[in-house]
Amino acid sequence: MTWISKTVTVTGLVLLAHACYSAQEHSVISSTVVHQGQPQPLATHSLPIDISIEALVATLVVVLGLVMGTPKLRPIKWHEWAGKIEREGEAGFRTGGGEVEKDYRGNPFSVLETRPGFIDIRKQRREFTSWVKAEENTPGSSRRGRRREGRSWSGHNSDRGNSIGSSSRSGSTRQRARPRPTDSSRYEKESSLGASSSIRHSAPSRNQAQYTDPSIPNDHAGVRNSSDLIQHEVVMAIDLKENSTIGCAYFSTTDGILHVSEDIATASLDIAEQFVVHIQPTSLLVSARAPASFRDHLEKITTPAGVEEDTNGESIPGLSRPESQAFRQLRYGGCINMNNQISLGCAGALLGDILRRRSVGFLPDGQVAGALFRVAAIRMFYLTTYMYVSTDALLSLQILQTELHPNSQAWGPDANKSSSKESLSVYGLFHHLACTPQGRAKLRQIFLRPMLDIKTISERQRTISVLLQTDNADKIAQLTPILRKIRNMHTTIAQLRKGIEFPSSGQSFDRGVWATIQKFTAQALTLRGIVASLNGGSDIVIFQKLMESLEPASLVVVGDMINKTIDFEQSKARHRSSVRTGVDSQLDQLKRRYDGMDSFLTEVVNHINRELPEWARKYVRSCIFLPQIGFLTVVEPNPVTGNGHYEGEGTAVGAWEKLFTADGAVCYKNSYMRELDDEYGDMYCQIGDREVEIIHGLADKVLEHEEPLLSSSDMCGEFDAILALALGAEKYNWRAPHMVEASVIHIEEGRHPLQELAVPAFVPNSCHLGSNQEEGSPRALILTGPNHSGKSVYLKQTAIIVYLAHIGSFVPANQATIGLTESILTCISPRESMSGGESAFARDMKQVALSTKSSTPRSLILIDEFGKGTNGDDGAGLLAALLDYYLSLGAHCPRLLAATHFHEIFENGYLEHHNGLRLAHMNVRLDWDASLVDDQVTYLFSLEYGHSTSSFGGRCAALNGVPSAVVERAENISKLLARNEDLSAVCARLSQAEEEKLEKAEMAARLFLCQNFGDQDGVDGEGLEGSIKETLEAILSPNT
Repeated sequence: MTWISKTVTVTGLVLLAHACYSAQEHSVISSTVVHQGQPQPLATHSLPIDISIEALVATLVVVLGLVMGTPKLRPIKWHEWAGKIEREGEAGFRTGGGEVEKDYRGNPFSVLETRPGFIDIRKQRREFTSWVKAEENTPGSSRRGRRREGRSWSGHNSDRGNSIGSSSRSGSTRQRARPRPTDSSRYEKESSLGASSSIRHSAPSRNQAQYTDPSIPNDHAGVRNSSDLIQHEVVMAIDLKENSTIGCAYFSTTDGILHVSEDIATASLDIAEQFVVHIQPTSLLVSARAPASFRDHLEKITTPAGVEEDTNGESIPGLSRPESQAFRQLRYGGCINMNNQISLGCAGALLGDILRRRSVGFLPDGQVAGALFRVAAIRMFYLTTYMYVSTDALLSLQILQTELHPNSQAWGPDANKSSSKESLSVYGLFHHLACTPQGRAKLRQIFLRPMLDIKTISERQRTISVLLQTDNADKIAQLTPILRKIRNMHTTIAQLRKGIEFPSSGQSFDRGVWATIQKFTAQALTLRGIVASLNGGSDIVIFQKLMESLEPASLVVVGDMINKTIDFEQSKARHRSSVRTGVDSQLDQLKRRYDGMDSFLTEVVNHINRELPEWARKYVRSCIFLPQIGFLTVVEPNPVTGNGHYEGEGTAVGAWEKLFTADGAVCYKNSYMRELDDEYGDMYCQIGDREVEIIHGLADKVLEHEEPLLSSSDMCGEFDAILALALGAEKYNWRAPHMVEASVIHIEEGRHPLQELAVPAFVPNSCHLGSNQEEGSPRALILTGPNHSGKSVYLKQTAIIVYLAHIGSFVPANQATIGLTESILTCISPRESMSGGESAFARDMKQVALSTKSSTPRSLILIDEFGKGTNGDDGAGLLAALLDYYLSLGAHCPRLLAATHFHEIFENGYLEHHNGLRLAHMNVRLDWDASLVDDQVTYLFSLEYGHSTSSFGGRCAALNGVPSAVVERAENISKLLARNEDLSAVCARLSQAEEEKLEKAEMAARLFLCQNFGDQDGVDGEGLEGSIKETLEAILSPNT
């Protein structure tokens, strides 16, 4: 506490004391006046205002002084403390006086160092010690030379920009126990690319509600397992140069792989959106040098939760051995294309962000950042191998669609639980069929990335066909329960590295790390055996990869080590990991002693009774052993004194020490108990320490097989995703499409996969689009016809079938031949948003502009009711001009499907000269003699070629509950417009009822004017009034 805070506190105390004295004096004066009997006003219990204010101010001053004198709190930094313990031990936390600093008092340093979370630290310490000894024994080595070498590893800031860093920090700086130059194979993939200044967008994807990564399972079918609750992050960096060249890189914590893309020259903003759609990042890094329009576009498509500017250039930790830049470039050149300068700069920015995250140490949910943000490999990825589908197209076609989870309010703010779930979507049809977390992640990735490689697509279709063979049905039925027992090894290995051996509270030990790995090895081997026995699968690529990845040698070794070491039954009973008998002789001996504690305590009680006076023996109940306290003697309590009836009187050792009273007995510590403590008191702790050492050794051995376990887990997820596609194809009765290079679409009896599940009976329709050279296969098909007849469903089902074919899935059609489609572009009912600041028509025009710029002869374009957001004549003109533009491209025209109610564009033969155009409509059956409106028009939902001018909008309105009077009036006006009559004259014409009413009014007016209501002689006032009233009633009478 400083002198200022002391002065403030003392001042406040003086003021408070004066206020208390004044209050006391006031109460005494008041009581004296009342006692003397002087008349006083009504008594009140409140103090004068000046005393109250003084007391309040004094209290605030005292509190201010205490707050000022409070020492500054320092944050808990377990990661740094652990390293300090490793380097200096307990001495690193002592003051100059030899006492532990206040901030660290109470921290169990010895226990902290032996926590399971420090598996790597102890192993690395042993490796470091052996390396130092080996260096000292090496001829010509010197400690000074090693120091110079260590300094040469220290990093410096690399050139900012899109270049490779020229140096890296020492491995001992970031990996404290890994300075050994010869042991860097596990980190040789960590790049040292230069980090550039960036603007960071924390951007959850719009397709997930809170980020949902394509590699992240979004399982809402049940309660989430704690083993899956690992933080999943997808960090993406993107940059656009002045020459319109885009580069991109992204890192996913799910597999620890840094992906670097090819630089794309002369790219547009649509390419950036395609990167975002395919990668689905949770965090987005954008170069501060990128154009403002580029950054604004990314903000719109990602709807960022926050923007943080970071302009600091940092050095990136690289390899743990010194090497020249030329050698690093040579080695990196085997993984990535070093000519992609922009993408390499993005990778450097990513690594800088990963470094900052790793430096945090522990994440808010207790995870180790160093283990989570760890680059395991570097790979290239190519955007040109995937179909381009915009975000609007994904939402319009309902490929993926999320909604708020109904239990999100009950869960509360938990970062490990997503507040959204998959809504009615095409992906949602298959989501529940995947059994493993990694399988659901891979399935979502498949749906987000339709491919353009016919070989890969055909291979997936062949795999699904083999899985659906009737002779494999029994084996496929066995695969589902096996896959449900397989967990994600990335999560489990991360927990093992942190030392988390047990699941969260309330769950069984079967959910722990050791049980999970043991089950995985057993189930993976069973899965391998079943897949090997599938008929017709000898030449299936994924089956071969599965057989290679699931290495029996590694899986058997890992499973056998765990089975021989961990006693699962005993672990369940003790709620901690226990080692089997026979693993360690020293541990077995300690356990035998501990298990014989009951008989040993009986002997101890007998020994005590022999040394006690005869009268005191009846008061000694027993002897107990508590691991935290040691051996204790239990004595009957004396209800009067609260102590025991006997406390060691009459013995040579003197009085016993009372420790506590519990359960109606008093526990004492005496010299004999202390002797037992010295000899046997640490037995329980020795058992725990020895088991910890054995289990840590087991963890080290299991981590030696980390790569086979992770690759096996990934392959199980990939197989699970393909199996889900097969099960979905069987469940929904889908067929395999035929993929060709030609730009054609031939679908026989196609169905909408979502609509057919929502209606009692679905009417399938065919679609034929092809090149101009193919007879009967136009490039463009324009639909007309009534409202509510199924035009939009037909457009969407065709696009969905094409999309499903490109992910390698079966399609909802009896037969389909699909040509490679580079992009699917839509102009369908854009999303309404107040934040966009645009009208619906403006969004329509943006979608059309995108389709005209991005379309190729291999594109599929859907146009639904374009132009309806503006004046009818302008909308019709825009649609006609757009159709004429596409059709005039001839052989380069994309495949086009459009639906419209602008029938005037087909008049006067404006579009008839285009050979690639065909008109069609959805058929209806008319029965005007039907008494009910619902029966007059029957929608058949079947496609027929030809032009239809009937819209039956009034009938559609009647079916949806619009009043019949409004419907009839609308139909009459429609008929007048069809005959080109003048609406103003017709609307001014009176109806027959109105004419009859007007004639009656005219007759009444004439009769009224013919009457004489003047004074009549001989008639008094009352008689005159009655006569007028009778006259008026006669005029207004309907019979007049």
